[in-house]
Amino acid sequence: GFVIQVDRGRTSCVTEAGVLVSAMKARELGKNSVVVGDQVALVGDTSGSEGSLSRIVSVYERKNSLTRTVDDAGALERMIVANVDQMVIVIAAANPEPKVGLVDRALVVAYDQGIKPIIIMTKKDLASGDDFLQIYKDLDIPVFKTDKSSDLSTLQNELAGKITVLLGH
Repeated sequence: GFVIQVDRGRTSCVTEAGVLVSAMKARELGKNSVVVGDQVALVGDTSGSEGSLSRIVSVYERKNSLTRTVDDAGALERMIVANVDQMVIVIAAANPEPKVGLVDRALVVAYDQGIKPIIIMTKKDLASGDDFLQIYKDLDIPVFKTDKSSDLSTLQNELAGKITVLLGH
């Protein structure tokens, strides 16, 4: 199955047949061992019928992962998602002003983990954002500029069929 949600000990998975299954992880896997994006082996009731429950008995090898620090010193990290194809970095053209540091940190992680970065700049009706985006022009990153009246069909095509994580303020 493919993990789509982890919430207080319950995990939602989609099987290869497209069935939504509720599962618990086996105790031997340990705490925080299953994250969204994981491919897992399920046993038990995988029918998806109401009240059914399966068990996650193993997590397949991950191609990449994203983590975040959980303490002020930055010594402890917690995995938040795995097996990502794309990272969408969402920034506003104005209000709040886009931050180079946020985008730079996201790009470092994306390139380090082999994840395709995409930038979405919202609020193009308030500012063009062109000066800010100029910094990243040589990286050949897909950029989508949007406002409330934007046609999002090109963006939807870019996201279709891929595991995408969104990151931003």
